Amino acid sequence: MSKRKLSVSNLFKALTVFRPRQADRPTLQQQLDAMIPAELKWERQQCCSKSAYPACTSRSDPGDGVWSCCHGHENRLIHYRGLYPFKYLKCHACDHILCSGDRTSEILTPLTSIIMEPFEKRFGTQEALEEARYCRLCHSCGLTHRGIVVDSRIKFSTPCVCGQSSTAGDICFFIGTVDESRKDPEIRIVDLRLERVLAASQRYIGRQRTTPSAPPVSVPKMPRPTGKVPNPKGAQADVARRLQHPPAVFF
Repeated sequence: MSKRKLSVSNLFKALTVFRPRQADRPTLQQQLDAMIPAELKWERQQCCSKSAYPACTSRSDPGDGVWSCCHGHENRLIHYRGLYPFKYLKCHACDHILCSGDRTSEILTPLTSIIMEPFEKRFGTQEALEEARYCRLCHSCGLTHRGIVVDSRIKFSTPCVCGQSSTAGDICFFIGTVDESRKDPEIRIVDLRLERVLAASQRYIGRQRTTPSAPPVSVPKMPRPTGKVPNPKGAQADVARRLQHPPAVFF
């Protein structure tokens, strides 16, 4: 029985059988495009009902929240199900990635401390949820990552798909409610603008107080006169004496 020769082409075919094809793995963009909204769909009729938002003023879908960029632009926020709850948080007008100087509605509530968050009342229901309502923002590319709650701790996947590792300066959020933003989105936008401007003013005042003041400008001393200084009282007496004894005038 003759031995069958193993050609290079046959070897390649054999290896590809056990190698997963890259085409079967969806790309990040394909995953983002396939994501569906997590919050209930906004409907005008339901918005104006007494059970939902009786004072609703919006006539179009306001989304799930709003983000006021520190460059003066407003962006609508949509909460999605899955690993990337808000996709990329980049301003539609200037490509600015959300930072601590920006302001967001309740749907993106910044966490003051991820370590102290387990002591908050809202944390108690997170382990029972299918998807925890926490997310982290990658400061390098702007992609949001949903967190998971394990053993009373919040954990996030790291590094980001862009390669950036998680740092202590990353901004983390609690995914709150949509009620206030949907009730009156225009008023909520104005409130966020005022909050952002006020916070920027306070930061500026704080920098001015901590900045060391410039040293006082030294004023050169006036040179002391070298001659005899006239006595003002003596000059007044001389004038009075001349008035009492005016000089004789001859014609």
